[in-house]
Amino acid sequence: MNTCTHALKPLSSIMLGVWFATAAAAMAQSPATVLTFTPGGKQKPAVQSTRVDLAAGSTFSTGPAEVRELLLSDGTSIVLKPNSEMVIESINSAGPTPDKIVLRVSKGLVRIAGGANNERSPIVVNTSS
Repeated sequence: MNTCTHALKPLSSIMLGVWFATAAAAMAQSPATVLTFTPGGKQKPAVQSTRVDLAAGSTFSTGPAEVRELLLSDGTSIVLKPNSEMVIESINSAGPTPDKIVLRVSKGLVRIAGGANNERSPIVVNTSS
C-alpha cells in the first residue's frame, strides 16, 4: 500500500475529494447498451441502440410490438419480450462490470443469459405474484 507523506494543498484536497466521490458514484452504476427492436409490420424493422448507466431503480418496459435487450459489460444479456416490465432493484459494481444483480419482473416474459460475473454471483429475479 502506498502512502502520501507530503501535505496536500487545498486545491489538491478538493480534486482528491471529487475523485473519490466520482469513484463511489461509479460503483453504484454499471454501463450497458440497450437495443430496442420494433418489427414494423409491412415496414422495415427498426433497431435503436442507446448507452445507459444501469442503477437501482432503472425501469425498462416494452410495448405490444417491441423487444428490448440489455447488454451488460460482462456479457450478460437481458431480453424483454413484448408487453413486459422490469425494474433493477439493485446492481452492485466495484469496477466496470456488475457483481450482483437483483431484478423485479412485474409483467411479461424475460430471458436472461448470464455473463462472466454470473459464475461468481447469481442473478436474482423477483416476480410479483
